[in-house]
Amino acid sequence: MYKIRAFTLIELLVTIAIIGILLTVGVPSLSTMNVNSAADRYRDDLLRDISFARDFAVNNVTTIDTVSITPINNDWSNGWQVISDGDDGLVIRIQTGSATTPLAATGTITSTYTSGTPLIFDDQGRVTSAAGNFTINVPNCTGNRVRTISITFMGQVLVQEAAC
Repeated sequence: MYKIRAFTLIELLVTIAIIGILLTVGVPSLSTMNVNSAADRYRDDLLRDISFARDFAVNNVTTIDTVSITPINNDWSNGWQVISDGDDGLVIRIQTGSATTPLAATGTITSTYTSGTPLIFDDQGRVTSAAGNFTINVPNCTGNRVRTISITFMGQVLVQEAAC
């Protein structure tokens, strides 16, 4: 005679209860992780485009006068444009985000730079506009996820982290 091996109802219910407890604990952590990674992603995107603008200004010294980074519709949370001004007029070199599909919720990315006074690099990579900063503050973040990106007159970029 063969024995049938199977799970009992009690074993099945205990397993389901353990899985339920693990999901209850784990799911909120995943949403926090997504929010925190958004802060890092915005910082990385902005740093990449600031670096591109400065490098473009330095490497195209004979054809451009300045390279600027301006917010789209005067709101950095919408996104920004890297614009060169030179022999071929004003040319948008990179656009990150748009007014129709913003990068972040309004107020998540703020800056002392505006459309009227954008971040401008000259042909030597120096900032010709006033030195300023960008602040990335994602709602519902945890830990040290507020990012402040400061740009000195020499074009040096400094990143500081602070608690949410």
